[in-house]
Amino acid sequence: MPLLQVLDPDGKTITLHKNTYEKHISVNHPEVELPKIRSTLEAPDAILQSAHTETTDIYSSSSILSSGLFMNVFVGFEQSDSSGIVKSAYITSRLPKGKIKKLNKKHKI
Repeated sequence: MPLLQVLDPDGKTITLHKNTYEKHISVNHPEVELPKIRSTLEAPDAILQSAHTETTDIYSSSSILSSGLFMNVFVGFEQSDSSGIVKSAYITSRLPKGKIKKLNKKHKI
């Protein structure tokens, strides 16, 4: 069951399922709040292709956090490049490794 569904800057539909949030993100990464996931997906500072999984993009934002940390949301694109499913989300001090696919020049990473 979808808990959150948003369009990213490229018009891709990204879905966060209730089960993923309640049983993974809120348990393993309790500092991550739904509004921060939404903001990161709708207006990321960067979108990277994961260095580990070709079908996963990482939406990253430092501008929504006041502490200089990065909010990273991992989105899987299994069947179609036009829609994806959130796999995980967490806050870290480092930008994740991967190939930059899109960079928002308004924000500094």
